[in-house]
Amino acid sequence: MRASLKQAPTLTSLTRIVASIVLLCGVAACGYKGPLTQPPPAPPDASLTTPPPPPDNISEEPATR
Repeated sequence: MRASLKQAPTLTSLTRIVASIVLLCGVAACGYKGPLTQPPPAPPDASLTTPPPPPDNISEEPATR
């Protein structure tokens, strides 16, 4: 009967080691979702990329003082 009691702690130790390795691998891989890159920015609005029209009240003559 003593022989079976000596084998039980060895099996328990092996089970704990295997369970620890499996848990460690699971925790180490749980945060990996892919490369850490940001998505490309959205293109700017068309109204922001075209220059504003010139004002109507500008005269063609140079300014004099």
